[in-house]
Amino acid sequence: RVLRTFFGNLLETTDVEAVQPENAKKDDVPWFQDAWVQILDYAYEAAAQGGSRDTLDIRSIGIDLLILCCQLSSKGGIKATSPARVGTNMEVVDGALRSVRESMPSVPPKPPKGNKSHKRSHSMICETARRDFFIEAFESLESYIEFLEKVPKSEMDDTQLQVVHRFCTGLKSLYDGSKRGEFQVENRAMCIECFVENEAEVHVLSGSGQVEEAALEKDFGRHVVTLLAATVSISTVDPAIKYLNQAQRGCLQLLKTMAADGSCDSLRYLVRLGSVFFFIKDVEEVDHGKSESLGLEAVSVLSEALQSATPPQECKCLVLDEVLALFIREGKQGLLANRQKHKFRIDYKRLIPIVTTGVGACISLENQLEETDNTDSPSYRLVENCWASLTEALSIMIVPISMGGDGIVKMSRVAEVMELVKFIVPRVPHRFTPALCETLVVASSSCLEVAELHERCSIKHTDKDVASKSKRHRDELLELFSACFVGCCKLKADSPALKLMSKKTLEGAVNVMFSSGDDGESYAIEASVIICKSVRDTEGVDVLLPAIFPSLCKLISAKDEKVRRTVAETLGAEKTAYFLQNAERRRLDALQSAKLLSEALDEQRAENERLKRSLAVLEASPNL
Repeated sequence: RVLRTFFGNLLETTDVEAVQPENAKKDDVPWFQDAWVQILDYAYEAAAQGGSRDTLDIRSIGIDLLILCCQLSSKGGIKATSPARVGTNMEVVDGALRSVRESMPSVPPKPPKGNKSHKRSHSMICETARRDFFIEAFESLESYIEFLEKVPKSEMDDTQLQVVHRFCTGLKSLYDGSKRGEFQVENRAMCIECFVENEAEVHVLSGSGQVEEAALEKDFGRHVVTLLAATVSISTVDPAIKYLNQAQRGCLQLLKTMAADGSCDSLRYLVRLGSVFFFIKDVEEVDHGKSESLGLEAVSVLSEALQSATPPQECKCLVLDEVLALFIREGKQGLLANRQKHKFRIDYKRLIPIVTTGVGACISLENQLEETDNTDSPSYRLVENCWASLTEALSIMIVPISMGGDGIVKMSRVAEVMELVKFIVPRVPHRFTPALCETLVVASSSCLEVAELHERCSIKHTDKDVASKSKRHRDELLELFSACFVGCCKLKADSPALKLMSKKTLEGAVNVMFSSGDDGESYAIEASVIICKSVRDTEGVDVLLPAIFPSLCKLISAKDEKVRRTVAETLGAEKTAYFLQNAERRRLDALQSAKLLSEALDEQRAENERLKRSLAVLEASPNL
């Protein structure tokens, strides 16, 4: 109560020359500075006491005093963190208490006399002392967390968790009052700095979520995330527990607030806290001390924070880059393929909001950079890295995984992969269309291969449930094939790989038609229908007609009415008519080109013979 009321007056005493000018010495230490250190020491000793419920009150008071010291010495002071109380000259405005400005006096008061330079010097001395007090108080919070980290997990009982929750609550109150002061950072610059560090493989946040040492005087926000990371680790007593305790929820609540304010460090820590739970769930075996409940909640907090407009575009791009890097690393290490061993389910539902938000931020940021002709900056490299990682991540998603020991494979989360494909294709920059088109061609081929396996399984398997599941998966794969094929046509219809895949698929449909009596339920027949519809309805796909035209002519005689009608509509389309009308011209052009090439070849042969004769003459000369 004394500190709350008289802190401002006590801070004035730190200017020794102003308080006791006749006895002041240059090296005198203000008495309140010594008192401040002792107050912090007493508060720390109280908070760090052992015992059980009998010492809960004294430990709570110690934490409250440490937090109070930080609040008092912050720029905003205790008023910035104290709830509004009803008093005089106040009224309710839009549901909130607001102070009413007092009426101005008719005669303005005269400014007080005094030396302005002396007052300015006095103010600077007090401000320097206040900042030093804040640093000392904040370091006491860090020392307390270091003390808690040394407490064995076996001693973290409910009472100790209540103390940790008290600490989280106080830290949130401190942040709310100082986020426009000590904890304010330039998040755009911070994100680019983090990306540059990632490029150089110097990670500010380690895998455990701890933040490396940074200058406290310059980066309070990063140290708040350090405290939260340590607190999360302390409060996670048993990773297998499915419900979060109060301390964990308190940490996540503050991380959510910081992330919504655009804090780059809090966003990055949430990525690491979410870890593999961006794309897996229902883990039966806890691996490396990861808590599934904590990871899933961190993913939810991060997704919600990214949906707000506060985080800068650079922060959203950085989150996308780091989540995709995590997914690619785990995919290459075989985590996604070995789900039977690790006992979990793949799930991309939580990854999709990160991708959609990040892609939107990449597009917006790229437009800004191109308008300012700033395409050589780290921000532009960040956008480039996001698109490259997104293409690589898609290539991992389409890899079939084993379903067990019977040799049957499947594609995971087909509906979610299809949603991502449909979202990415119309938004990908032109320079990345060849790489994405190649990935989608591979995906289309994989879909047909796996669909063939499940079609056979649905026919031959004796278990009706297994056969039904295989048929459903086959139908899902054909839908994904349609999305990938249409995407390829829109991106790069003249791709040689796309032409080859289309020709091979239609030839397979022709073989099925003549070998099995034109079974309309065959995956190859349905894939041919998809290709015909895509060629008919998509602009700029007439370049595929030379490769698939012979197969279309054969499929026109199919017994299945759906196939026959679709092929007829494709052959009767305007683009097909134009292709046929110009076939003779293209034949003549090809013959003319072949004639010119033949003449050029004859000339080269004649020149080659002349050079051989010249060489023979030179070799026979006696003067050589």
